Amino acid sequence: MAGRIYVRDLETLLNLQTELSQFNYGVNKVLSDVNRSLSKTKETLRTRSQFWTTELHKREAALRACQSDRDEDRNCSAEAVAVQQAQEAIQKIKTLNSRLEQTEGEYMPNHNRISQLVNGEISRAKGNLQRSIEKYQNYLAQLTVGHAGSGYRTHNYEYQKERRKFILNTLKEDSALTNVGSAIRGEVQTNINQSGGKWYIRSPKEMHVGHRIPGWNHWSNFRWEGAYENSYRGGKYKR
Repeated sequence: MAGRIYVRDLETLLNLQTELSQFNYGVNKVLSDVNRSLSKTKETLRTRSQFWTTELHKREAALRACQSDRDEDRNCSAEAVAVQQAQEAIQKIKTLNSRLEQTEGEYMPNHNRISQLVNGEISRAKGNLQRSIEKYQNYLAQLTVGHAGSGYRTHNYEYQKERRKFILNTLKEDSALTNVGSAIRGEVQTNINQSGGKWYIRSPKEMHVGHRIPGWNHWSNFRWEGAYENSYRGGKYKR
């Protein structure tokens, strides 16, 4: 159906949430850096303009004093050159200011459009995504409560239940799990802390929980594997 997106697992939503947050942060940082650069350039030009305006007044005063000297042999060419240099410096600053204003005028409409997109549409998308994630997490939690002690089991419930056991076992130093390094253990612990007590625990970045033997949902049959391998293995059991 048009307008709908079907997602296979919660990990996909969480990865999308991370990517959106990183994109949002990255774009806002670039926009902020550009604004700071513009402000810094304006301040530099303002400071240089003040300096050369003051310097021009001093040099003009020196030239007038030289020209008013009654000594006919007095040469005021150095003072005249100094005044001309100050005038040229001020004119150069005015030209740079004009170019900066033109560049800023051409840039700001695009800046505002990008800012509205990132802080408007994408922020709303992040909010909608967060609500979807919370609904999915609540659904998984209800599965745990609803099926506990009953004879009814679903593939999704079995997988999620055993997946949770597998992740928690990852933290045990004496665990029989293979290919589990300290980096994975550290990220798993971080994800548990960030879950806020929710039933679902996120996998480490670029990692998924997959089967050793397809179709057997038991934590001892799981392993950590790369997300690319997990997603493109093919077949019914892709985890």
